[in-house]
Amino acid sequence: MIDIREYDGELDEIVFTRDGKCLFHLEQMSDQYWWMAIYDGERTVHIDLMTKRAVIHGSVRKEGIYER
Repeated sequence: MIDIREYDGELDEIVFTRDGKCLFHLEQMSDQYWWMAIYDGERTVHIDLMTKRAVIHGSVRKEGIYER
Protein backbone atom coordinates (compact mmCIF):
# COMPACT_ATOMS: atom_id res chain seq x y z
CA MET A 1 0.00 0.00 0.00
CA ILE A 2 1.20 3.50 -0.78
CA ASP A 3 -0.02 6.28 1.52
CA ILE A 4 0.52 9.84 0.27
CA ARG A 5 -0.15 12.48 2.92
CA GLU A 6 -0.52 16.21 2.47
CA TYR A 7 -0.31 19.10 4.89
CA ASP A 8 -1.76 22.50 3.97
CA GLY A 9 -2.09 21.34 0.34
CA GLU A 10 1.59 20.38 0.05
CA LEU A 11 3.16 16.92 -0.11
CA ASP A 12 4.14 16.00 3.46
CA GLU A 13 5.08 12.34 3.34
CA ILE A 14 4.93 9.11 1.38
CA VAL A 15 4.82 5.74 3.13
CA PHE A 16 5.00 2.38 1.33
CA THR A 17 4.01 -0.69 3.32
CA ARG A 18 3.67 -4.38 2.48
CA ASP A 19 2.07 -6.95 4.79
CA GLY A 20 1.83 -4.31 7.53
CA LYS A 21 5.56 -3.50 7.47
CA CYS A 22 6.99 -0.18 6.35
CA LEU A 23 9.47 -0.54 3.46
CA PHE A 24 9.90 3.12 2.48
CA HIS A 25 9.16 6.42 4.24
CA LEU A 26 9.78 9.90 2.86
CA GLU A 27 8.87 12.86 5.05
CA GLN A 28 9.23 16.61 4.72
CA MET A 29 10.70 17.88 7.97
CA SER A 30 10.83 21.55 6.90
CA ASP A 31 10.82 23.64 3.72
CA GLN A 32 14.50 22.84 3.22
CA TYR A 33 14.84 19.36 4.74
CA TRP A 34 13.54 15.91 3.74
CA TRP A 35 14.14 12.67 5.63
CA MET A 36 13.93 9.25 3.93
CA ALA A 37 14.20 5.69 5.25
CA ILE A 38 14.36 2.41 3.36
CA TYR A 39 13.76 -0.73 5.43
CA ASP A 40 14.79 -4.27 4.54
CA GLY A 41 14.03 -6.57 7.46
CA GLU A 42 17.01 -6.14 9.78
CA ARG A 43 18.60 -3.30 7.80
CA THR A 44 17.66 0.35 7.53
CA VAL A 45 19.10 3.12 5.35
CA HIS A 46 18.41 6.74 6.31
CA ILE A 47 18.88 9.54 3.81
CA ASP A 48 18.79 13.23 4.71
CA LEU A 49 18.27 15.78 1.92
CA MET A 50 18.60 19.48 2.63
CA THR A 51 19.14 22.68 0.73
CA LYS A 52 21.46 25.56 1.51
CA ARG A 53 21.53 28.53 -0.82
CA ALA A 54 19.77 26.49 -3.57
CA VAL A 55 22.36 23.69 -3.33
CA ILE A 56 21.15 20.23 -2.28
CA HIS A 57 23.21 18.47 0.41
CA GLY A 58 22.64 14.85 1.35
CA SER A 59 23.87 12.25 3.78
CA VAL A 60 23.25 8.51 3.98
CA ARG A 61 23.65 6.24 6.99
CA LYS A 62 22.88 2.57 7.38
CA GLU A 63 21.75 0.71 10.46
CA GLY A 64 21.42 -2.96 11.30
CA ILE A 65 23.19 -6.01 9.95
CA TYR A 66 24.94 -5.56 6.59
CA GLU A 67 27.11 -8.66 6.28
CA ARG A 68 26.05 -10.74 3.26
